[in-house]
Amino acid sequence: MAETTGREVIVVGGGLVGWSTAYRLVRAGLGVTVVDRADPGQATAAGAGIIAPGTSFRPLPAFYPFGSAAVAYYPTLLAELAEDGETNTGYEVVGCLFVAQNDDEAALLPKTMQTMAERRDSGMGNIGDLSLVDGTTARSLFPPLANLPSAIYISGVARVNGRLFRDALRRAAEKRGAVTATAEPVIEGDRAVGVRADGRLLAASAVVVAGGSWSNDL
Repeated sequence: MAETTGREVIVVGGGLVGWSTAYRLVRAGLGVTVVDRADPGQATAAGAGIIAPGTSFRPLPAFYPFGSAAVAYYPTLLAELAEDGETNTGYEVVGCLFVAQNDDEAALLPKTMQTMAERRDSGMGNIGDLSLVDGTTARSLFPPLANLPSAIYISGVARVNGRLFRDALRRAAEKRGAVTATAEPVIEGDRAVGVRADGRLLAASAVVVAGGSWSNDL
């Protein structure tokens, strides 16, 4: 028989996605338990942390509305974390370079910049000012670059240290009552129904699977 946790929601996965989910839920007044089995390796620790969906050209079109909403929410989230005393998030607007490696790629940069400008003007955040720069200017902005013909400088791109941001979310969520446990998910059919911790099956009104490696169990 499952033992209730006394919480409305169990969040499975203690990375950035899991703790951002937990933080939103506890701010909404729900009781939350975050569980993780502490697997080695974690996307939160390995991700580059570049926050600039408007400069991406490989994702499917459905990605862009989602990305636009995500970057627009960052100022709100940062302000909420500051309210809870968490300002060391690793989030910073630093700008970026979209580089051409050869003359053929350089010829495409004006069209690429036009596309980015259209996305920005349609509401996509984290783009800012755009300018074409030559290779010398690009290297002055980022000295490790090799010789290249030109680049687009994009002023509004941000980056985040995933581990710092995850830790800030965790501390803020725990201040608001979230609790943690080391556990394994319990799967019935195609649905997560709870977690097993210390030999006990814990259940809640809802289970959110928010960790990449956990999804392999579903």
